Amino acid sequence: MIGAAPRPVAMGEAFVGLADDVNAIAYTPAGLAFLERQEASLVHNVYIEGVQQDYLAYVFPATRYGSFALGGNQVRVAPFSSYDVNDQPTGSVSAQDQAFTGAYAQNWGNLALGGAFKHINSRLASFSASGHAYDFGALWRLQRGLGLGVAIQNIGSGLTYEQESAPLPRTIRLGGSWRGAFLWPGSTCGLTLDGVFARDRGGYLGAGAEVWAFPYAAVRVGYLGSQDSDIGFSWGVGFRIPLRRAPSDMPTWKARPREDVGPPPELQIDYAFARMGDMGITHRMSLSLRFGRTKQERTYAPDWKETKVAPKKAAAPLPAAPAKEEHINEGDISPSWR
Repeated sequence: MIGAAPRPVAMGEAFVGLADDVNAIAYTPAGLAFLERQEASLVHNVYIEGVQQDYLAYVFPATRYGSFALGGNQVRVAPFSSYDVNDQPTGSVSAQDQAFTGAYAQNWGNLALGGAFKHINSRLASFSASGHAYDFGALWRLQRGLGLGVAIQNIGSGLTYEQESAPLPRTIRLGGSWRGAFLWPGSTCGLTLDGVFARDRGGYLGAGAEVWAFPYAAVRVGYLGSQDSDIGFSWGVGFRIPLRRAPSDMPTWKARPREDVGPPPELQIDYAFARMGDMGITHRMSLSLRFGRTKQERTYAPDWKETKVAPKKAAAPLPAAPAKEEHINEGDISPSWR
């Protein structure tokens, strides 16, 4: 499996115990449950010569019903020369794999569970196959910034090309993470460690570190011990760019107090460098956008219900006029007509 998102790749693909952004859909869907805002990510990866990858993911954290996510991953191999058994040229062939993912996750306090359904299409020359696979994951966030995660990926019957069957790369991931304050206020550090057990590939380890030296700039390093991919060390950087919120021109009855609108949209740019042994090096870059109000802010009533009009105070009663004292003397009463 080709790691798509630059941030996990730069951290040695050790992401199961952390899973704190939309890329959790590719590692453990359980992490989606802890996200507070909508997030979308787009990656175009020129993997090696002749191989390109496009990756897209989106998550919507609902207020009460968990988080819903969609993803797409496509790998294309450019046409290359083909030969028959007698080493005679027969033209050219190409290949393409696609996976479309729908995921859901829910949390109960610090424990989250999630699942994903994947529809897979594969084409090799004139042969094609399709199938389904399932992912399941759990993520437990402990105190003091610790996290533990587990994921089982690619549970399915495999793909069949004509009479030839190809099993899916079933994988089990176990991971841990720690995130906490760093050297000065506003800086944070994260450490991750994953153990991966894949069908026909044995087990291997991945480890990574991420330091946000400032709130808007990060440096990442990682190591992937898989002998199959031969990546070894990797590194990357990330930048967060808050986007200015346009002034509101809504009518007064629709306007919300500024503190209820939520944080401004945020653009994140991530880059990863990884060495692929004899196949050279790879460069990955992604654009991610966080937007919308947080789950807590969406618990408010609709805008027109949020406007509260203070009840008018009842006017204080006027003080009663003092009663006039009347002195009536006998014999001083005249008829009324006078």
